[in-house]
Parts: sequence; structure tokens; C-alpha cells
Amino acid sequence: VDMTVLLYRDDEIVGTGSFAGPVLRNIAVDDTLQGEGLTATILNALVQEQSRRGIFHQIIFTKPAAAPRFIDLGFREIARASPWAVLLEGGAGSIEDYLAGVKREAIALPKKRAAVVVNCNPFTLGHRGLIEYAAGQIADSGGAPGGVLVFVVQEDRSLFPFEHRFDLVRRGLADLPNVVVIPTGIYMVSSATFPTYFTREEQLADAQAQLDISLFAQRIA
Repeated sequence: VDMTVLLYRDDEIVGTGSFAGPVLRNIAVDDTLQGEGLTATILNALVQEQSRRGIFHQIIFTKPAAAPRFIDLGFREIARASPWAVLLEGGAGSIEDYLAGVKREAIALPKKRAAVVVNCNPFTLGHRGLIEYAAGQIADSGGAPGGVLVFVVQEDRSLFPFEHRFDLVRRGLADLPNVVVIPTGIYMVSSATFPTYFTREEQLADAQAQLDISLFAQRIA
């Protein structure tokens, strides 16, 4: 984590919270003090420090039963992977803003569309072949070509930085008229959108898949 705060009462720790980048995590309050507004106190301290560091968009994972507590504090639910966790966001920016940008990029594409999510570390002829195949398979009922949205993973955990990977993909597909290249933001294949600390190792694949599917199918698609 980037920072942890502790809340004391009479020299005893009664609450804590942390953040890692935009993700607010490990927020807990003593059971005997629930309902006293201590969660809000912890969140305020964390968000203020994030703001000082230039982070204005917050992500929270919590158990489904605890989600209403954070919604009451102004966060918005954007996906859930029951029974494991709920994904919420707050602050500046939102999935609606991201989707508005996707719509602007895709507005010129035919209405029948496919999507491909790629990392491309780096972009290769194999990636090109996959996307060409997708572009050739998607067509409307009359046989007219459809469109393909190529989402490039924005998280910078690859050998090649995102800006280089994105530029390679965009230039490598520039001759395909029915293809647009779009960053994933934090909403696809991102460590910011999965609560591994909420999930037992043997359940990790199921929980990850459910959250990814829910977020993509219900919001992005």
C-alpha cells in the first residue's frame, strides 16, 4: 500500500484504512464502535492524502453486505462478483465518463461490433492476425462488414510502457477501416478492478472471471 492511517481512542487502535494508488482498501472499524461515523473519518483522511498526491478518482472493494455503508458516503456501485465483493467508485471521473469516450471513438463504426482486449507487449503479427480475423468475421445480416473495438490494456506492468504499446497497435492497424483502438482505462484487466485480498486463492479465478464478465457485459458492452 502507499499509505495507512490508524484511528485511536484512549491509546487503542479502533480503526484503520489504506490506499494503493486509486484503490481504498483494508478499511475496518472496531465492531463496538459501528455507527459512530468512524468509517467516514478514515475515508476523509485517505482521500485528502490521495488528493495531495494528485489522485482524484477512488475505487473501493467491499463485501456485498457492507456496500450500502459506502454508498451512503457517496460511492457508486459499478459491478459485483457475488458472493465475494462489490466494486464501487467515487471522486472525479466515473465509468460513465469512460464509456462516453468509448462511444465517441466508436461512433463511426458500423452498428454490428465485436471487441478484442489485448496487452500487446509488444504488438506482433500474431495480434494483427487475430484482429484481422475478428474484423472479417463480424458482419450484419446483409453481409456488410461490422466494426471491431480493440481495447489495449492501459496498466503499466509490462516490459513495454502503455504509450508505446498503444502507439504500436494503433499504427499496426491503421489500414483497417472498421477497427478503432481504445485504452482500457481501469475498467478492464486492471489490478485496480479486482480485490485479491477479499478472495481465497482457490476461488480467485472464479471471482475474477465473474467480476470481469459483469463489468464488461453490463456496462461496457
